[in-house]
This record gives sequence, C-alpha cells and structure tokens, in this order.
Amino acid sequence: MEIKNLSDKELLNKTSILVKEEKELTWKVLQHLQEVDRRKLFCDLGYSSLFNYCVDYLHYSEGEAHLRISSMRLMKQVPAVKNAIEQGELSLTNASLLSRHIKEQEKESGVKFTLEQKTELVKPLHNLPKRQAEKVLGNLKTNPVRPKVKIEISPETQEKLQKIKELQGFSSDDQIINQLLDQKLKELEKQKNKMEEKAKQEKTKKEKVSLESHTRYIPAAVKRAVLVAANHQCQHVSQITGKRCQEKSHLQVDHLVPYSFSGSSNKENLRILCRAHNARYAIITMGQQKMDRYLQ
Repeated sequence: MEIKNLSDKELLNKTSILVKEEKELTWKVLQHLQEVDRRKLFCDLGYSSLFNYCVDYLHYSEGEAHLRISSMRLMKQVPAVKNAIEQGELSLTNASLLSRHIKEQEKESGVKFTLEQKTELVKPLHNLPKRQAEKVLGNLKTNPVRPKVKIEISPETQEKLQKIKELQGFSSDDQIINQLLDQKLKELEKQKNKMEEKAKQEKTKKEKVSLESHTRYIPAAVKRAVLVAANHQCQHVSQITGKRCQEKSHLQVDHLVPYSFSGSSNKENLRILCRAHNARYAIITMGQQKMDRYLQ
C-alpha cells in the first residue's frame, strides 16, 4: 500500500514503528562498529582509521561518523551509556556531547573522571533535545576536584619549616615545600639529561653492531632508508580493494617475517606501516585474544 493511501491513524502508527526500528538498527550499527574497531578490520580495506572507513567506505558524512564513533567509544567505557542508547533514552548527539564534555573537563583540570562520575552524568541527559543537554552539561559542576593532601610531619621538621619561614619571609608551609620541590626537580632534570646523553652515546655505539645477527635493534640509518623507500607512507595495500593506505603519520617500522618468528632486522625484511595496520598484522599473526590485552 502506498503511503498516500494510509489512513491518518495508520500513518502515525507506521511512523512510530519505523522510528523504533531505526533506533534499534542504530544500536546494532554501533555494536558492529565496535567489533570492527576491536579487530581493526578497516585496515584490510586500506584504511588507517575507523573514521576514514566510515566516511570513505560506509559513506557517512564526517558529522555522522563522528557521532557514531564517539558514542561507540563512550559506551565501551561506561555501561550506563550503553544501556541508555540501547533503550533509546540517550541520543547519539547527546552521547557525543557527553564524550566531548568529559574530555574537555579532564583536560582543563588534569584529573580523570571516575566511572562513577561518568555514570552520574548520563541520566540527566535522557530524552533531552540537544540545546537542553548542552545547558545541563554547562550547569553541572563536574570538574574533578583535586583533593587536598594532608602530610604528617614530625615536630623536628615543623621547627625547620618555622625557621625557614622566619629567615626567608615565607607566609605558609606550602610556599616552602613548593620551593624545595622546584629545587629538587631541577636536580632531577639535570640527572635525567645526563642519563639521556649517556644513552644516546650508547645508542651510537650500538649502530655499529653488525645486522647479520638476529637482533630486534634497527639502526637509525636503516630506518631512514626504509622510510624513504616507502615514500614516507604506510605500505599496506588492501588485497580486497587494491587501495594503498594513505596514512603518512604515526608510521612504524615492521618486520615482514616477525622477529618472534626469527625474522631478521635486515632492510629486506622491513616495511613501513601506520600504527593501525601494524596492530592489524599483529592481530592476524598473534591472534585476537592475545592482542586484546595490548590494544584495548
């Protein structure tokens, strides 16, 4: 039956059913994207990120891809988000707003939200339009508070702090401690610089080691040569689409025959892969279950 031939009641009922089915389908899409991301399957098609796969291969707009990916990753972290999206109580828009809100707050304060804090933010956003959700998040005092630390000190230490106050004119113990910590940090930084310089010298010596022996170490000159040969781009070519990965950042040197399988570190056994394709090859070689421990 054509839509124009439906009665008013039938049209409203049918529309309600379709919206419910649409929400259920969106939930299933998020589940599938989460598993594609876990397995890094987008790499098999020549993509270096889930976002590029969603835009270029699934033909989502950039905004649609962002909403789905940010919602999917938040629901992986917070079970309450997963349940709310599944029940149709939390829109992808509001889930994405919440994800951005948490990241901004954590960056501003320098303190990570706990799972409980994230969970508390979910329910107030249920069934809200975007503008109201933005207002709710803007009004919520969700900044993680840096706890004040109480330090127990001996009477002898307290006397020393008091003498420093009198001699240098400090008004609080906190000022004294800050100055002492600054001095100590400078000393440690000098020690670190010396250690790094020593390590650099040791590295230079190692570069003279013969590559004939089975070693994981790859001299800088060899890495540069492999990178130049790859034209500073990931060398993975999809066997499915024939597409070469376009990623030119986050590049890593990878062994064609894995080092763990007695692969050498000679130039002929090396290639350039982006971080995502390197992870995908590790999954294929070592197995998903083993790599989940490192990639999650």
